[in-house]
Amino acid sequence: MYAALASPAALTLNYEFDDGPAKTVHSYEQMTFDFAGNRVVWVSGVEDGSATSVYTLETRDDELSLKSEEVDRAGVKTFRNEYKLRRVRAP
Repeated sequence: MYAALASPAALTLNYEFDDGPAKTVHSYEQMTFDFAGNRVVWVSGVEDGSATSVYTLETRDDELSLKSEEVDRAGVKTFRNEYKLRRVRAP
């Protein structure tokens, strides 16, 4: 694994690992931090432009949201799922 700052608010991870007999996997991920907006956008895929998974994590005072989308080579996003966790206050 190789990790580097792509910018002051973005971390890039490059992986190479053995995934079975004669199968080497290369993976690329980038996390972009929006500190003012309380969110992180995590892109997971490979650098050559094939389909990637995009995860957006947002926080608010009483909510945590994680949205997952897939982006194809043409840049078309397909919504996959979203989880929202809300704080419940006791009466």
